[in-house]
Amino acid sequence: MVYLEATAVDRYFYWLNEREKIKQLRNAEQRFPWTSDHILQKYRFTNVYREDDKVTQIIRKTFREPLNQRFLETCSPEDMMQLVFSIIGARWFNRAETISQLHACSLLDINNWDPARTEARLSSWRPKGPWVTGSFIIRGRPGGNKLQGVLWCIHQAYRKIKELSEAIYASQSLEKSVDILSDNLPYMAGFLGYEVVCDLQYTKVLGKATDKYTWANPTGPGGKRGAARLLGEEVPGNGASPDLVLDVMSDLMDRVNPGRIAGVMGVDGPLPSKWLSSRFEGMPFFTMREIENGLCEFDKYERTRLGQGRPRGTFKS
Repeated sequence: MVYLEATAVDRYFYWLNEREKIKQLRNAEQRFPWTSDHILQKYRFTNVYREDDKVTQIIRKTFREPLNQRFLETCSPEDMMQLVFSIIGARWFNRAETISQLHACSLLDINNWDPARTEARLSSWRPKGPWVTGSFIIRGRPGGNKLQGVLWCIHQAYRKIKELSEAIYASQSLEKSVDILSDNLPYMAGFLGYEVVCDLQYTKVLGKATDKYTWANPTGPGGKRGAARLLGEEVPGNGASPDLVLDVMSDLMDRVNPGRIAGVMGVDGPLPSKWLSSRFEGMPFFTMREIENGLCEFDKYERTRLGQGRPRGTFKS
């Protein structure tokens, strides 16, 4: 059990509620500004729900939902492999325009996968890049340009896709699946594997994962600093240890869902709670990913509020 600093907890949930309000008012085409908070007016923060982010929406519409529907209908190992490979390939680029190209040109079809053809098509479309996201570090094999390095990495996943898909499906665990990807794929850093697994939890591949309400990646620097702030540190340094981060996330999850049992929810949880505003009425229940993402963004908010730094991205209305 951990003891969280009460005012820090209030500010954490303030950020969640205010950021969700901004999204809803913006989607309703209300006029800017959607908040009186000057920090949230000026700087860019990710959505409360990962499913609302731009790249996730594109992956969901182009690859995840249609391929998962096919897998649900056929239960075919080949369709499972196609689903897993497409998510890995899309996330290794993690750039909306590139993912749209991969889909439009069927470049991630495992029956016709050809890294040379994919390189030629993407180089013709955008000769000098960028092909990959700038939101976090994407690693590829050194040598050549970024496109060649990423395609080499995706090809390693293609070569092992049968074993990877079967192992992930058998695990029904987000944590174990991240380890499977990281242990078997060169340059598949823990965070990138985590992104892939967070997509797969909404599919038949990991739809019955037993830890989606009890585990999220505890090693991200923003999440570690956010957890340390909730433990009472105003200047969090390198942040809390992974074990403490998990304890903090568990405490926060219990506040939004005091009735969870053994980390497995049979139905969506009781939103809103005393900590969440009425804007969450009818919204999907938080997985632990939403809690973890909130820690990272809370750290950005607090750094700005306390004059310790500023987010890189500014908000554009």
